[in-house]
Amino acid sequence: VVTNGLVLNAENGAAVAALTGTYDWANGVENGGMFYVAAADGVIRAFDTADWTEKDALTYNAGKKAAGVAFFGGRLYWSEATGGKLYSVELDGSGFFKDDTLKNNNCGIATVCTPVISNGRLYLAGSKDGEGVVGVFKANDLSLVYVAGGAVDKIQSTPIVRYVNS
Repeated sequence: VVTNGLVLNAENGAAVAALTGTYDWANGVENGGMFYVAAADGVIRAFDTADWTEKDALTYNAGKKAAGVAFFGGRLYWSEATGGKLYSVELDGSGFFKDDTLKNNNCGIATVCTPVISNGRLYLAGSKDGEGVVGVFKANDLSLVYVAGGAVDKIQSTPIVRYVNS
């Protein structure tokens, strides 16, 4: 169990390790023996799950808190809890951040939710201009497809994508 920067033994709750960085609203993702989590200081970090040592770090926006991290198609995706930017970075074959692959979209959606990727689209719930919205983006380049809005308050749950026949 990883929470608030602490790695806990799931059977007895004992602390196993403390991760470098400060975490607030951060939900990490594991892939290929690495655990990725965006810290409250604007840095996304990669930890080796064998010994929980930090193996790589990438500053995406110094001082900005982030929400959860998702993995899809060799890339990580995350967004700012404040500031409203959406990010993506490619991983190399060893799970390290690939140079010059950081992308962002200043979409203006502030969120505490983890993005969801399905069928080549990324769904991000949060708030924009005072109302709850879900932004839909192309996962490959983070370009905006559309914003569905109308919720009175900020949406604070990760979207669930379900396809239905109409």
